Amino acid sequence: MARKLIADYKFDKDVFNALKGFVSTKKRVKIGVLNSSEQRKQKEGEKKQIDAAYLASIHEFGATLKNGSTIPQRSFLRKTMSNYKDILKVYIMINKYEIIDTISKQGEDTFWNRLGALVVSYVHETFEKEGPGWPALSEWTIKARSKRGKRAKGNETPETYQILQETSQMKRSITHEVVG
Repeated sequence: MARKLIADYKFDKDVFNALKGFVSTKKRVKIGVLNSSEQRKQKEGEKKQIDAAYLASIHEFGATLKNGSTIPQRSFLRKTMSNYKDILKVYIMINKYEIIDTISKQGEDTFWNRLGALVVSYVHETFEKEGPGWPALSEWTIKARSKRGKRAKGNETPETYQILQETSQMKRSITHEVVG
């Protein structure tokens, strides 16, 4: 069964009224890990890889492991939607005539796809900006990375390790889809 971790972006009343007659009330864009197939090919003898949606949900909401240790919450989807909601609204309101022109010439799905791509870029920015603000990596994670040689060059101290970006699997898995 495919797993998903998504956030929906729907217009509020002000934005919808600005684009009334040009966008459907039933359309929306989903942003997140929509397809869990984004996985690195497993080499023979390697441990099984966790699919991207499952890993994303662990970090988005935090988790307690079987051994009692915890993985802290490192929200990237909810944080993005919270941080950029007003920015998106202002962007749409300022550019409404250009957006209406795009919709009339290229169709409504073009607009929704562009909006989805913009929000995905905001999620990527959250990875870059929030990383230093997220809870620090555990000692176990730092030791495991050192054994694998990950982030050793240029990142000799744990404070400089990039959180949630070791393999970029999750970041590459963030996509969008127009629905409705």
